Amino acid sequence: MANRTYLFSSNGEPSDSNSLVLTGLSEWNYEIPLLYKVLFSGNKAVECQSLIWDLDEPLAISISYEVAIKNIYCFKDSVSSIYSSEIIKSAIQFLSKDENKGEFLILEPYEIYLLNGDSPYEQQQDLLAELKSFDVNKIAEDFIHRYSKNNKKEFTSIFKKPSIDFSHLEDSLNHLGFNEWSNNLYYVPYPPKDKAVTPNYNYFKIVNFELSNLDSYAWFKSIKIDRESKQVHLIEHRNRREFTALLVDENREVNDKLNFRFNIEPKTKHDLMHIFSLMKGFGEEGIWRLSSSSLEKKNGEITLRAVGSTEEYSFKENT
Repeated sequence: MANRTYLFSSNGEPSDSNSLVLTGLSEWNYEIPLLYKVLFSGNKAVECQSLIWDLDEPLAISISYEVAIKNIYCFKDSVSSIYSSEIIKSAIQFLSKDENKGEFLILEPYEIYLLNGDSPYEQQQDLLAELKSFDVNKIAEDFIHRYSKNNKKEFTSIFKKPSIDFSHLEDSLNHLGFNEWSNNLYYVPYPPKDKAVTPNYNYFKIVNFELSNLDSYAWFKSIKIDRESKQVHLIEHRNRREFTALLVDENREVNDKLNFRFNIEPKTKHDLMHIFSLMKGFGEEGIWRLSSSSLEKKNGEITLRAVGSTEEYSFKENT
């Protein structure tokens, strides 16, 4: 797995509070891209505790979301004196969506620090100093100098020449993080150990898992397990089909996952077993995440069933 920098928005000041809601925005491999430095530029960025990693030192960085948006607008205005960038416009549109906006923007660079020789704390201080001295207008000018094919000319002459390769500049922005957006990042916020609420699955005869994301294409919409009778009732997504299965075994001791193995319609399909793995859930809503789904034949051959992204199941307790 590549070491990455992660970008989140939060609904409040960064803390370990359970009321804090983070929204994934972007991640970038092996470095802190120019986009992130533009967003956190100036003297408003401050260090804070990581919300991904359980660290003793404050190795994340936060800034007011409003200030970050102003920074990228400033970069856009400087570049716009040369040409109108569709990629920068698209970046601003993504950051301006209601579902992505927050009170603060959070930068998580710890994995990048691990790639270098200096201590993470020293690298954090160096990054904060760099961001404090970051001049967005100057950086925009340097960007035009460096990434236009006419970069041997003086900057003033670039403004006058119509021969700048704008497509080359757009490609360059792609390589600087301006076009890499996603709400589904590799890591989710780290749950504080003393505040995490894990669904109490262990002591119930009948348990239900229901898919939270109704737009998902995961195979099952709901799973009802009677651990005494070993009966499993399954309903496919969009209510396409229902199955009655025989619970073969369950294992709760492997990699913090809940693993079920059961036969689908065992009276007619003795040689086919379904394996369904859920990651432990966090929070008061009792969310479990679908980790993997596969089919196992009698000879041990396993075929993975593709899932587009990590799916969430809400857990319901039934006595």
